[in-house]
Amino acid sequence: MGNSFKLIVRLVSEVLLLICCSLSHAGLLVKDGSFTLESGDVIHVENISIEATGTLRGDLIGDASFRISGNWDLHSGGTFTHNNDSVYFVGTGESVINGANKFYALISDHTESDTGSGKTLPFAANITQTSSNNLTLKGSMGNLIVLGSSVLGNAAILNVNDGTTVNAEYLDISDSHLFGHTAYIDPISSTSSHGNTLGWFLPHQIDVNDGNNQSVIVGSEVTTAPSVIVTDAHNNPVSGVGVTFTVTDGGGSVLDPASQSVSETTVITGDNGIAKVGGWILGNTVGINTLTATVDGLDGSPVVFTATGTNSQAAQIKLDKGNNQSAIVGSEVTTAPSVIVTDAHNNPVSGVGVTFTVTDGGGSVLDPASQSVSETTVITGDNGIAKVGGWILGNTVGINTLTATVDGLDGSPVTFSASATVGIASVSTSTLMASPASIEADGVSTSTISVQLKDVYGNSLTIGGAKVTLSTTAGSLSEITDHNNGTYSATLISATTIGTASVTGQIESKDIASSVTIIFYHKLLSLIDDFNNSNRSDLPDLQVIHFTAAGVIGVTENNLALVTARLLVQAPGDANTVEKIQALVDAVNNPLSNETLFNPVKVITDDPIASQVLDQYGIELAAITLTQVNGEYKIVNYASNQIVIGTGREGGDLINIDADGDPEIYIIIKADSKNPQSTNANNSEDADQIFLWNPKASTFEPV
Repeated sequence: MGNSFKLIVRLVSEVLLLICCSLSHAGLLVKDGSFTLESGDVIHVENISIEATGTLRGDLIGDASFRISGNWDLHSGGTFTHNNDSVYFVGTGESVINGANKFYALISDHTESDTGSGKTLPFAANITQTSSNNLTLKGSMGNLIVLGSSVLGNAAILNVNDGTTVNAEYLDISDSHLFGHTAYIDPISSTSSHGNTLGWFLPHQIDVNDGNNQSVIVGSEVTTAPSVIVTDAHNNPVSGVGVTFTVTDGGGSVLDPASQSVSETTVITGDNGIAKVGGWILGNTVGINTLTATVDGLDGSPVVFTATGTNSQAAQIKLDKGNNQSAIVGSEVTTAPSVIVTDAHNNPVSGVGVTFTVTDGGGSVLDPASQSVSETTVITGDNGIAKVGGWILGNTVGINTLTATVDGLDGSPVTFSASATVGIASVSTSTLMASPASIEADGVSTSTISVQLKDVYGNSLTIGGAKVTLSTTAGSLSEITDHNNGTYSATLISATTIGTASVTGQIESKDIASSVTIIFYHKLLSLIDDFNNSNRSDLPDLQVIHFTAAGVIGVTENNLALVTARLLVQAPGDANTVEKIQALVDAVNNPLSNETLFNPVKVITDDPIASQVLDQYGIELAAITLTQVNGEYKIVNYASNQIVIGTGREGGDLINIDADGDPEIYIIIKADSKNPQSTNANNSEDADQIFLWNPKASTFEPV
């Protein structure tokens, strides 16, 4: 048969056909029966084919072997039972292994004398071969055994277990998936020309597979679950590698294989070398979130995934800065008020319009264009903050309020408060006051001069310490008292001559715009005022410029002469002069209370001699008042309403307005005289002292 022959075995029962025979160039075909080796048999053939009804068995004690230089075919329905016998693939050519074989020991080794360079072992694509005890695949330096698949790109599957002894070196492995061995074989000095190799080489590299650089709303799950791929040094995927995924920044969580939300989980790479978390839920803070995938010792580890958490809809507005400040009225607060707008997770939200409105105290805010307005809208920035350009308080001391509003948000409106305090003293608004405004020109009477310091807006200062000075044009001023409440006072002592005093002041050597005028009036007006039981302000603005005794009209038992006095009064030259004079006369003798300046009846009662004296001089005693008769003022008798005659003026007139508009009023007074018989009406020197009768006190008051 030349260089080879084919032995066809057709048996019905187990019958040993070949013993210790060499068939190196022959093929073994087993069909329609079984072929069993005996102990010590070595079957050395080119090809073995086990067809659908054939069975090939090893010997029963495991010391036989098969040495094949060609192909091994186990057809569907055929059976190979190794019985612990080894199968060697020898020679230098290609040996294709077909069928789902279960080997005890599968060996191809260049150290064997019948095995050399160029050996190629393509396994049937997509079919699993099993080697339960020994897998030895050993090429040599420069002569790699090519381990692959019968179909390029489709993997052949080798299955071993942890008890299998695996010896592998100098291999070129492609399209081969090795399963069952928990440790990686990592063949020495081996390579992978076409890849698609699994389970042979150690994991070397970890890289991002999918799910990096995503962006979703905070607190939600990214669209693509992050995954990594683990590969060997030949870029083949490596299965069975535990990859630890850990949330490292931004909060949030990953979903483990049981879909539980955790901060760290380990996922095993699949046949494709990929490990993928169940999902990645970002934290509640806007910004970058990071997740790492780690396999210690691998290049590229840890792999870092990033995702950006974006803000959701605005949910609330809160005060940021600028509340509870204090500033001088009309001035700007130190810190411009600001608010922050956030979503439901407290993340800042940009692009929201916030309306700031001055609600109490006056004042204004500065809008984005630095214009002073009562209301303005400011847009939140990337940090969620909206801030006015400034807040200028109102001109009145007290609380100012400003609101920041976004309709529909929790916390809206936000209210800012600021206290407007009084400013520095202003000479334009500070005031001077005098109490009373008129005092007697006796060198003793006093008026209190008060200074109220106010700021430029008219708010009263409430603290002391300012340098305040006062000066007067008449009379004299005491030292100034600082009441430490914004007020200052001094005492003005009257001059001894009638007139006016103008009091002015200074604050820190600057003139106060306000001034005050005090009238120094004659004693007679003071007595008249007292008689009338009124305030000085009730009397007209009249000045006594002169008075003299007009005539002695009687003497009392105490040697007191009753006289009339001529009183010259200065009145303002205006249309109300006559009315003002009448008011003075009414003060002298007030008919409404039926009081008179001089009650002769009382004098006579208190001094019986007075009646004789008055009779001696022909003085008619009667209550008197002033009335206007034919355009002139007359003294009349109350009882008879008749003009009193013989009282020192021709025709009975006791008041006269001279050509200069100055009235002359005759009032009844008394004089302490050593010569009571004197009737020199024009010589006041006849009287030592002149007195004015005060009927309220029933006394004579010295003029």
